[in-house]
Amino acid sequence: CCFSEPQLESMHSVPRRNWVNIHYYEPKNNMGPGMYFPVSFSDRDGKRNLQAMKWGLVPSFTNLKNGSKPDHFVMFNARSETVESKPSFRRIVQSQRCLVILNGFYEWKSEGRQKQPYYVHCEGEKTLKIACVFDTWMGSTDNEPMYTFSMLTCEANPSLRWLHHRQPLFLSDSEAEAWIDNANPPPHGVILRGRNDEIKPEDRVSYIPSSISHYPVTSKMSSISYQEEDACAPVKPSKSITSFFNRSPQDTRKDVAKSKRNRNTEGSYDEKSDLDTKSPTPNQSLETSPSAVSKSPGTKQKSVMSFFKKQRVE
Repeated sequence: CCFSEPQLESMHSVPRRNWVNIHYYEPKNNMGPGMYFPVSFSDRDGKRNLQAMKWGLVPSFTNLKNGSKPDHFVMFNARSETVESKPSFRRIVQSQRCLVILNGFYEWKSEGRQKQPYYVHCEGEKTLKIACVFDTWMGSTDNEPMYTFSMLTCEANPSLRWLHHRQPLFLSDSEAEAWIDNANPPPHGVILRGRNDEIKPEDRVSYIPSSISHYPVTSKMSSISYQEEDACAPVKPSKSITSFFNRSPQDTRKDVAKSKRNRNTEGSYDEKSDLDTKSPTPNQSLETSPSAVSKSPGTKQKSVMSFFKKQRVE
């Protein structure tokens, strides 16, 4: 999410007098839950606002004990199919809908024992509009309200299903206007997309912009601390484990002979060999289940952007 102030003003159509705490937002090449995003919405009086909110919903009724801090990894995504029935979302989807605009997002593809990150974006200067919901939490130690949001997800469009079975709930320009109109009930044509029991089969295909594209990027960006400019630059895809089975018999015999030499000289297989090394687990992006992200004590926290299992945004 890398936008200048003039770009924000143009994309969200919000005059600067209606900006709230936008100085909290810092453009980055690699963003995850707990970071501030520019979020637009209209209040019940029709006034459009642009406000910096943290990604990862903290419901207003959250009660933390012993000075604990809210965990933004628990509800950074919300399934559009159940957003009207889940306790954390059914209230806010009625009148606290909002919009996030992104350059693109990251998603991880399993390739054998490896995870290859991909950057999904629109070609040219086009952006992605994503349906979101927000809430306000008053439990902060500084007694200031904390605004947080969740991105909605839906079944993946066939053109993206090879990458993951879920995707962000993209909005067209007209859908975006209807979505953030909080003076009216939520537009069911958007929310119910993907509910197989309530819409016609021909209408179940999730919307994606016509110019959407994707390419593999460096695995270094799997760590949220990696903020270099090449985080979303194209690279050659990592070698899939499937290539191991596509090699010639001669190549396979060479590998077997090499393994035997390692055992004879070291007494065991080389611990750094490709087959023995445990591949790193990429961060959770926009995971299909809001509570799917877990953090193990004592381990380095990894960022999220899929929206879905293993995803993040830029």
